[in-house]
Amino acid sequence: MTESPAPIPIPKGQGTAVSALAFIAALGAVAPGQGWLDSAEFVAGAHTLGVVHPPGHPLYLLLAKGFSLFIPLGGVAFRIGLLSAVCGAVAVFALSRIAWRLAATFGASERLASALATTAGLVLMASGAHLAESARPEVYALNVALVLLAFERALCFLETGLESHVRLGVVWLGLGLCKHHYLVALAVPGLLAALALRPD
Repeated sequence: MTESPAPIPIPKGQGTAVSALAFIAALGAVAPGQGWLDSAEFVAGAHTLGVVHPPGHPLYLLLAKGFSLFIPLGGVAFRIGLLSAVCGAVAVFALSRIAWRLAATFGASERLASALATTAGLVLMASGAHLAESARPEVYALNVALVLLAFERALCFLETGLESHVRLGVVWLGLGLCKHHYLVALAVPGLLAALALRPD
């Protein structure tokens, strides 16, 4: 019985700087009030732990309620907006690590893999849609973060064959299902492909 290989080691701190930059950029754009479109509904729903439009977004509301209670800055809407800024930064971090793993898998040097990973994170951070959703009380930054975290674990599974990576990926997807059932349509095909390509 052969041992499963270790995942390609990612340099310590890979993705940290670009995700910190993404958080700072989003923080500078977080509105002090509740904002437009569904933001007001989510602020009210989180503050009162009430019901918002289907599918209800329970994970988002619980996390937002926590931010509204324990972040000692600004008003309730601003505190909940900070949740989106954190989720946006996590998404940038996860994408950076995904890009590093893909580059290293295809034989890129550590320096080139790091440059490509940083570039991928910067492109996501600078996209208008991502920055907008990372700066207002909305659910999309959390969606993106959960899908990318699950995909990163799927890549680890492809490298090692260790089922613990799949289990953690499924945890991220399970949390996503506590947010919105459409995440299954986005992420499950990727995990199924990882299972189909499972190393021997």
